[in-house]
This record gives sequence, structure tokens and C-alpha cells, in this order.
Amino acid sequence: MLPSTLWQKELAETFASKRSLAIKLAFPLALAGPVIIASPPPAVTAGAVAFLVLFVGVFGSAVGLAQERREGIWQRVMLTPHSPGRLLAEVVLANAAVDLLQLSPVFAIFLLRFRPSTPWLVAVLVGGVAATLVAGLLGVLLASAVEGSGEVHLYAAVLVFALAGLSGLFFPLRAENAWQVAVARASPFTYLAQALLGAEGGPALFGPLDSALSLGLLSAGLLGVALLAAPRLLRLRD
Repeated sequence: MLPSTLWQKELAETFASKRSLAIKLAFPLALAGPVIIASPPPAVTAGAVAFLVLFVGVFGSAVGLAQERREGIWQRVMLTPHSPGRLLAEVVLANAAVDLLQLSPVFAIFLLRFRPSTPWLVAVLVGGVAATLVAGLLGVLLASAVEGSGEVHLYAAVLVFALAGLSGLFFPLRAENAWQVAVARASPFTYLAQALLGAEGGPALFGPLDSALSLGLLSAGLLGVALLAAPRLLRLRD
């Protein structure tokens, strides 16, 4: 039976090849697993896991959509009677589901390794889902704005490292640097990193409730704006 929605299409392609699925699951685990198990300073582990979420989400959706654009799939999809908002929501949610599947072993090892209290556990789970959703949305928007797979890889790398730096994933945020914290609050990945840091027992700047609510609201707001602007965002160039 052929898939009738973008959601079904993305999931069908993911589970079509067991070898490809195994590689997708092993890749994040191979990168983050040794870091988590080795127990470096808490800020290093939190930054590494948050960076992996950002990397997988942006590159996973951007590269896949760029390939579909090159093959003419998205141009045909845009001719269907479905609204741009529905098309955008389906592709973002489908990519987020696939990315969460890839990242689930990493989060499982992290939570088993550090066994956080319930508030921090909830903050990590909410943060992981919301941050993955935002990363996937950024990847979709990036792929719809630039041409060619080479450009997508270049701009995705720039976006990922810029957001990582902004969010304090490469260096710990310090409360005394008020301007740095204020800028970092604009990034959803800041809250994920702080939730992971708190779950390890490290000196998180934000509490579990602050991290979960701020990330959830920021993510919902970004997705809402993207859905409202979908008719313009999805005007893919030939």
C-alpha cells in the first residue's frame, strides 16, 4: 500500500531498509555514547548531547528535503490540494519522529547513567522532544531557502555551529555574564543543554520547570509562526 501523506512517506522510507535504520540508530550512539559513559565534566556531556540533537535535527531534515527537491518530489507535492501549513507540519513532524528514534538510545543511556530526579527527568524529555522539533523545522526552512545539496550542507554547518555557540554548548554559560545569558535565552537549545546539565547534578542556570516551560513555549511559538508563514516559506525554487 502506497503512503498517502508525507508523514507516512517519511516513516515508510525510514523502515524500508533494516541496514539503513541500524546505521541511523548507531550513528548518534557511537558519537555520544562514549562521552556519556566516560563522565567528563557535566558541561561537556550536556553540550555534546545538545549539539548532537541540533546536528541530527538540522542535517537530517535539510539534506533529505534538498534531495527531494533535486528529484522534483517537492515540486509535485506542492501541486496537491493540501494547504502549505499542513504540508509543512507533516514534514516537520515526520522528520522529528525519525530524529527522535535516532536519538532515543542516546537519551536512554544518558538517563540510565545519571538517573536524574523526576523534575529534571521531565525537563530532559520535554527538552529533547521540543529541541528536536525545532532543529527539524530549521532544517526544512533551510532546505526550502537555498539551492543545491552543496549549499545546504554549507549553510547547515554554519547554522548548527552558530546556534551551538549562541546556546553555550561549547562553553559554559555564567550567571555573571548577563548579556551572554540574555542572548542565549533566545535559543531553544540553551534550555536543553541546561536541562541536561541539571540532570547530571551540574550547576544549571535554570531550574527544571523554567527549562521545560521556556523551551516548550519557544518551540511552540516558532512552529506557529512557521505554519502561518508556510505559503511563503514553501515557495521552493525550481
